[in-house]
Amino acid sequence: MTLIKYALFYSILAICSHKVLALHAASQTELISYQSFTQHGDHSYAIALPSEANLEQQQFLEVELGCAAQGCSNWDYTVRFEWLKEGERYELGRLITPYAGYMQRGMHGFDRTWSRKYLFDISHLAPVLKGEGVLNAHYGGWGAKKSAFGFSAKLLARGAVTRKVHRVIPVYYSQPAGWPYKTADEFAHYLPKKDLTFTVDDMEAELKVIVSAHGHALSYDNPAQQAQLCGEWCERYFDVVYNAHLVERTALWRTDCDQSATFPQGGTYIYARANWCPGEIVAPFTYSLDTQQPQSTLDIDWQSFSWQPSQYGSDAPRYIVSAVLTTYDAITVDTDLAVEQILTPNSDIDSRLNQSCADVTVAVRNQGQTVINHIEFTYGVTQQHPFTWQGELHPNERQVVQLPARFWGAFLTRESEHDGTRNNSTR
Repeated sequence: MTLIKYALFYSILAICSHKVLALHAASQTELISYQSFTQHGDHSYAIALPSEANLEQQQFLEVELGCAAQGCSNWDYTVRFEWLKEGERYELGRLITPYAGYMQRGMHGFDRTWSRKYLFDISHLAPVLKGEGVLNAHYGGWGAKKSAFGFSAKLLARGAVTRKVHRVIPVYYSQPAGWPYKTADEFAHYLPKKDLTFTVDDMEAELKVIVSAHGHALSYDNPAQQAQLCGEWCERYFDVVYNAHLVERTALWRTDCDQSATFPQGGTYIYARANWCPGEIVAPFTYSLDTQQPQSTLDIDWQSFSWQPSQYGSDAPRYIVSAVLTTYDAITVDTDLAVEQILTPNSDIDSRLNQSCADVTVAVRNQGQTVINHIEFTYGVTQQHPFTWQGELHPNERQVVQLPARFWGAFLTRESEHDGTRNNSTR
């Protein structure tokens, strides 16, 4: 049994009334100062990074999205952030802009000064994040004659990694508007089976896939045979097949759009969609693959379905797809636990749950070679409280741990500091 002790006392400060800061980046590099999109399509910027890749730390792309100089757009558009280097495209992250009519018109507490930060973990691309390249933002929205969006970008490095990225292998990459799903056979041509060759230094491998579905074609291919608009409003799946064995069947469907941290929005932001939500990041899917077989094959098989033109358009459903395979060196330490993030309370995370005086939630990851069965936490504001977690946390596995709410102690809020009263925080 592996025992880990971790103190959070220093991190959880003024839990109810003051902001809790996320763990600070060890370094940050400004890539792009704030730029407005003036039209749809590519917005490219030449970037010079250090000549040597940073393989020792986690890497993050921080994007701040806001209104363009002439205002915000009413509609939800796809934005892909890409790193272009030596003829390859690597997707750093993808987000969908919010319905920003309230920002444009100054309603419900919003105005045209609105902005929000998004954080993308790009540690798996570390070997190619070096030297000269191009940061490209593909804005899927239409022209900004009256309104649009803008962004700035920073590269953050923090923490330490216990397994280094060895290689980055592009696998699939769709055109900016995605691949049209005309027929199952035709769509399969976009996703041919890939032959992979591993070396003795490729100790582990991970496949990361980013997918969002769009379009309003009519389909009845569902158990209830109900009319659905595909690809945005219909649930479909794909299979990851590795060496002729099914790794996982992945549903392209998100049901938490009503919990967007940018709220309220105009439009239909509250409804479930095909793996994306207005105002939110399109989260990647990650699959662990073994490297024991030097010659391996990888395939992605899409669900077969039929469709027909609808009153909203005659175009085929579209899937915007990118997939990259990352191989890793061996893990270098026996036992290592990382508290990746305090999820609540944390005012640096845009969420309906922040700020909170209730339970504390933290994300932990096992960065060592040994299974962790026991973690002892101490946490609090003016006094420390113990909590013991028991279970199984396997190498490279991430779990969210909930620490029960306590009596946080008596402390001054910002309001009570002004009027001379004292506010006791209890639960």
